[in-house]
Amino acid sequence: MRDEVLGNPIDGRGDQARTPLIGCDDEQQEFYEKFSLLTNELATANRELAKKNDEIQCLNDKFQLFSDAVERSNEAIVFTDPDETIIFVNGAFSQITGYSAEDVIGRTPRILSSGHHDKEFYRRMWESLSENGFWHGEIVNRRKNGDTFPEFLTINTITNRDGRVSHYAGFFSDATTHKVQEAQLRKINSELEQFAYVTSHDLREPLRMISSYIGLIERDGKHLFDKRMMDYFGFVRSGAERMDRLILDVLAFSRVGRYEMARTRIDLPALIERVTAQLRGTLDGCGGRIAVVGELPPVYGVESEVERLFVNVLSNALKYCDQGRPPRIILSGKVDREMGVYAVADNGIGIEGQFLDRIFRMFQRLHAREAFGGGTGIGLAICRKVVENHGGRIWVESEPGRGSTFTFTLPLADSA
Repeated sequence: MRDEVLGNPIDGRGDQARTPLIGCDDEQQEFYEKFSLLTNELATANRELAKKNDEIQCLNDKFQLFSDAVERSNEAIVFTDPDETIIFVNGAFSQITGYSAEDVIGRTPRILSSGHHDKEFYRRMWESLSENGFWHGEIVNRRKNGDTFPEFLTINTITNRDGRVSHYAGFFSDATTHKVQEAQLRKINSELEQFAYVTSHDLREPLRMISSYIGLIERDGKHLFDKRMMDYFGFVRSGAERMDRLILDVLAFSRVGRYEMARTRIDLPALIERVTAQLRGTLDGCGGRIAVVGELPPVYGVESEVERLFVNVLSNALKYCDQGRPPRIILSGKVDREMGVYAVADNGIGIEGQFLDRIFRMFQRLHAREAFGGGTGIGLAICRKVVENHGGRIWVESEPGRGSTFTFTLPLADSA
């Protein structure tokens, strides 16, 4: 359908046809053209306005979604201005702390202070916010009723276009239940470790007796038994010795972190020298070499456990070597924030991808019992326990036929 304005058609877009008016003078023609131009501009403005309205509606929908997510979050959320004055809290904040929004808006988060932390704690917090733009950690605060509670807190800085801090955003959750469960888990683990320790210790005595009597039979019974019987006695002795090694490893595993041993600064170059001396016989026998590349950052930890960690990882690299080439092990370290990252790379047989996590579990072996010098399958489980007991983690990257790299993190002495 076509509309007409002053006798001339307008197309579907509202554009006025540029044909002269019949019977009109120049003044009327000029008026008509201006009117047509204004009509077109108005149509364009209406389209732009509709587009802006759609954008505003989209922004409103996003704001409503954000608002609902914040308000329904189980994690407490608080926003402050650059002067730390609280401008917003969500419902979870009130549920956890007991303070309503009216109680805290216009005040500072210091209303939650429990007095549990010293000035140095807060100095480090603000230093991290200034340098990194965030802080994450555990803090003890106080509810409105006076009860203290642990929380996991993350603070982020929000900056404007000039790069200046415009707001601080805090996110925290009540860690009380987590702490109770953690304490219960520690108690269960302690009881299990105590059971493993006592059981393993008590098992060694009958094993020693078996080994001793089998040794006497093998020494004095050669004229009483034929070769087949003597071979059977040899199998019994071998099994008893293997069981004794297994018990010793279980004992070693149960001892890791079992007692509150003093943690000190550990200079790794000196420790690696001692470890290398312990492995000297193995190194000479297989023609292996251990090379340290770069500096090894000092560790803060239990020295005997850290030494056991390096012994196990390095001896593991020497054990699973390719028979066609002598072992070459490269030990390196670097700093990542407050942790030292240490890597032991070898040129051994490597590990298939599906077994990379399995090797850190108890009693897990990827090869036949007597292959590569035997073993109990506990060595790497001990390594993981030592690392995790120090607050770090351990993982492995490997390519079959080319070697493996075991990497683990430990706390730095300089940041303790």
